[in-house]
Amino acid sequence: MKAEPETQKSVYEWHRWTSLRIDYWKSNNEKSDSSKSATSIAKFDAAQVNLRLQTLMSDPSLFMEIRDLLIRNKFPITKGTHLTIDELKNSLDELWSLEPSKLFEVEAVLMAFGRPSLLIQDDTFTTPLSEVLKTRLLLHRNKIIRSIRSVGRIQYQSSANKGYSMGAAWVLDASLVVTSRSVAKHIQDIWEGSSPWSSSDADGRVEIELKGEWDRSPKVTTKVTDVIYESENTEGDFAILKIQSDPSFSYLSKETPESSTLIEGTNLALIGYPCLLDDSSVQPQYFPKRLSIGRLTTCYRNRFSHDCLSSGTSSGSLVIDIDTGKIAGIHSGVQGSGSFATRADVIFAKLHRLRG
Repeated sequence: MKAEPETQKSVYEWHRWTSLRIDYWKSNNEKSDSSKSATSIAKFDAAQVNLRLQTLMSDPSLFMEIRDLLIRNKFPITKGTHLTIDELKNSLDELWSLEPSKLFEVEAVLMAFGRPSLLIQDDTFTTPLSEVLKTRLLLHRNKIIRSIRSVGRIQYQSSANKGYSMGAAWVLDASLVVTSRSVAKHIQDIWEGSSPWSSSDADGRVEIELKGEWDRSPKVTTKVTDVIYESENTEGDFAILKIQSDPSFSYLSKETPESSTLIEGTNLALIGYPCLLDDSSVQPQYFPKRLSIGRLTTCYRNRFSHDCLSSGTSSGSLVIDIDTGKIAGIHSGVQGSGSFATRADVIFAKLHRLRG
């Protein structure tokens, strides 16, 4: 069996990169014609970092666990971190006055612990370092596992190349899946010949793979055959795809999913295939399935924002309520400083109308 990649280090590096360190801004600003100074960009993004940390610290149980571990010098500092436990402990009481470069480092360390992205193997998740998060996940473990089994990766495959991932999708039954509009658009571009992949691969096909786990096989795939619905902007951001009927997918229709009642602060998990920085050296074409833990930050009429770790390859991922095991929604992408998803009740209502 291959050695498991250093998951916490991957997540730490991702959070560190997305905070955009000051040296990154300086090097890019020197090459740019923009009038924005590196300092002004730093102030803007420091505000976003503060917002993410406030969301993390609004979870009293998790925040108390972090404080307790730091007091006892037991906090699991990630390998490669530029902070000592003492520095992190001292920084926690003065977060809002830290210099941007230090603030970004502190955020990356805390988010890697409190907002982890856990590798999935054999349809279950690896154990988080946080006992608080571990307890939450184990409470509805069976429902979470059922959700994990129902998430697949939308990918392009042909004999001419090794393929690539377009995003994720939630498999409703043996013939229908739900994803984001951007994934559906990518699929249609391939079918219509406007994608660079269309002209070079005569036998290319768009398919969904149910597993896509790190160091696991065999693959369970079937062909995507049609885009049967794309939401209007007023409905949110989702699309319904038809897949070629396959007996391997039939077990998924036996469970009737329920939509979660969403409020700010709901504990969530995003199930999908995020691109973390060092995953590309592990699996060049595809990124393995992960469960990323976070919280609902703001509710809207048809969608909600959350702080689960996500990337461009996360579009179409399933978001679940880990306090109940119910379905929260479908992740659509990042807009500005937040990640957004379409509410499950909106999607269920549309499915009910389509099915008559």
